[in-house]
Amino acid sequence: MSKRFGVIPRCTAFIAMLLSLAVSLLAQVQQDRLSLPSISLFQAQQPLKILISADMEGVAGVANWKIDSQPGSRDYATGKRLMTLEVNAAIKAAFEAGATEVTVADSHGDFANLDPDALDPRCRLVRGWPRPLGMVQGLMPDTAAVVFIGYHAPEGTPNAVLAHTFTGSMVLRLNGKPVSEGSFNAAMAAELHVPVVFLSGDDQAVADAKANIGPIETVETKQALGFSAGLMTSPAAVIKLIQDGVKRGIQRRTDFHPAVPARPISLEWRFNNVSQAELVGYLPGSERVDPYTVRFTVANMTEASRLLNVVNVISSVARE
Repeated sequence: MSKRFGVIPRCTAFIAMLLSLAVSLLAQVQQDRLSLPSISLFQAQQPLKILISADMEGVAGVANWKIDSQPGSRDYATGKRLMTLEVNAAIKAAFEAGATEVTVADSHGDFANLDPDALDPRCRLVRGWPRPLGMVQGLMPDTAAVVFIGYHAPEGTPNAVLAHTFTGSMVLRLNGKPVSEGSFNAAMAAELHVPVVFLSGDDQAVADAKANIGPIETVETKQALGFSAGLMTSPAAVIKLIQDGVKRGIQRRTDFHPAVPARPISLEWRFNNVSQAELVGYLPGSERVDPYTVRFTVANMTEASRLLNVVNVISSVARE
C-alpha cells in the first residue's frame, strides 16, 4: 500500500514538468506567430491572371516590313528574337508582380512569330490564326490585367513606324471614333472590366495609348523618323524598362478604370479602294455608307472581334 501511494508524488512531478514544457512551447509558438507577416488565407490563394498581347512593329530594332518584320524578309529571324526577348521581360515582370498565371497571345501577322522554345516556360502561348478574340485571345472575365508589347500607331498617323490598323489600307471607327489596334483591343478588355496597364512601342504608339487608353505605364522603344525608319533605343535598355514598367502597371492595376464601350457597338470601316468596300458590303447586316465606307452594328465587342476577323480577310485580298 505504501509502495503504490509512493508513486503518486513522482507522477505529479512528471505531469507538472510536462505542463511547464507545454506552456513554454505555446509561448514560443505565439512569439513566432507574431513575428510572421500577416497574410490571410484568401490573399495567399488569390489568383492573379495576366494576359500579354505581343505585336512586332513596335519592338526595339524593328523598322521595315521588307527587312525585319515579315516572314521571308532579310532580318525576320532577328525581329522574332527581339520580340521574344521583350515578351520574356514582360513575363518575368508579371510573375515578380505576383502573377499566378500568364498567357501570351502572339499577335503579329499570322500570329506565329514567337519562338516557343525560347519563351519563359512559366507562360502559356496562344499561337495561330484565325481565333475569335484576335490579338487578345486568352482574355477572360477573371483576367486581372492586360499588357501590350510591340504595339504601333494607327493607320494614317504621320511619322510613325509601320503605322497601320489591322490589315492596313483602312481606317476603323468604333462607336464613331477612329481606333488603333491598341484602343480596339483595350475596348475588348474594358467590356469585361479588365484594365490595360502597360504598352510598349514607338513614340507615336505611346502617344496614341495615352490619348485613347489612359494614363497607363508605357515604354518608348524608338522615336519614329518616318514610316520605315526610327531612332532606336538599345534592345537591352528596353528590356529593363519593360520589366520595370510592366511590374509597376500590374501593381497599379486598381488605379485604372476602363470605360465600357456603349452597346450596341457600331463598327465602320473606310477602305482605300472600292473593291474592298464592295466585297465587305456583301456581308449580312452591312450598310454601305459611301463608295469606300461600310458600317455594321453588333451586340458586343466579342461579336465585333469575330466580324473583324472576316473583314480583315476580305480587305487583305480585295483589289480594284
